[in-house]
Amino acid sequence: MEQHDRETAEKSKVEGVPLIVSGATDWTDVDVIFNTLDKVRERIKQNRNQEIFLCHKGGKHGAEMIAARWARARGVAQARFDPRWSAHGRAAPFKCNDEMLDDKFAATGVVLFGGNGVALNLGQKAEAKGLTVMRVADPAKKASQD
Repeated sequence: MEQHDRETAEKSKVEGVPLIVSGATDWTDVDVIFNTLDKVRERIKQNRNQEIFLCHKGGKHGAEMIAARWARARGVAQARFDPRWSAHGRAAPFKCNDEMLDDKFAATGVVLFGGNGVALNLGQKAEAKGLTVMRVADPAKKASQD
């Protein structure tokens, strides 16, 4: 099984700088995500002269779904880290965080759009590894608190 995973990963290897994206499943502001990712992508192109590729857990709602839509619209490659619920149970999304932050993967940074415990865990682990973590507050939640 592991050999198959390695061969599959090698076949689908993507060139560029890995950027991890995670966030709230109830996020709805498309413009904030599109604008933020456009700016991050441009900054990385200027500083490293490389394209990014987006890494996420393939969420079907909210921030990750919108970020995946952004990547498709911009022609940016994506790597999806699907939680293996049957193998890891409720710890599956946390295991995905660990996989995305694996040193062999060499992610350049993390962008968190709002978030829940899983996203906060990702941010803390990324900072502990010395990665840049950008936290973007959900404008819908900020407006409701005012």
